[in-house]
Amino acid sequence: YLHSGFEKTGENKRYEKFIPYCDRMDYASAMSNNLGYVMAIEQLLEVDVPLHAQYVRVILVELQRIASHMIWLGPPDMKNYSVQADVMLKEQKRRLPSIGVTANRYNLILKGNNEALEIQTWAAHLRLGSRKPFRADPDVWYTMKIAVNVSGGEARVFGKVWKRDEPEPAEWTIEAVDPRANETGSPGLYTYALADCFMDNIIVTQDK
Repeated sequence: YLHSGFEKTGENKRYEKFIPYCDRMDYASAMSNNLGYVMAIEQLLEVDVPLHAQYVRVILVELQRIASHMIWLGPPDMKNYSVQADVMLKEQKRRLPSIGVTANRYNLILKGNNEALEIQTWAAHLRLGSRKPFRADPDVWYTMKIAVNVSGGEARVFGKVWKRDEPEPAEWTIEAVDPRANETGSPGLYTYALADCFMDNIIVTQDK
């Protein structure tokens, strides 16, 4: 979900000119945001929408909902699993991207520009953040892995990164403790593409 002053922008737009801004509130479910906004304007202007048009747009919104859920790699009630993926960063215009993996709504992020490895959750209002220096060279494949152990309402988040052509290290590269655990959450992937980045060999493993 993005928030870039949409409300203030809308104060200076005609009703129909604001519709494209709704798309950008949630790229994975753009039509859902469009429908909510348009229905509000229809009520305000007392517009009578034909029944067939109502059917069509509800169908489109339902397809958007399904597409939004399919972005992730599993259902939102998953727990006790790890996520692993091979990643590679490219350097473009002296910039590197950030890339990572997600488990239980915790992100393990390799931040190329900042030369750091970070565990975080609720990035928009950062509730948990743990950072460690880590230099990721461009055009080199790395393997990333995240696992979350929840016990007694507390979560221990573990992350590791190593070069793909090397053996997996026994020790975790970074750890974080969350006293208010995210007990469930979909596995997923993370990118902040200031430059091109690539992923391969994505594995979600259910813990025994």
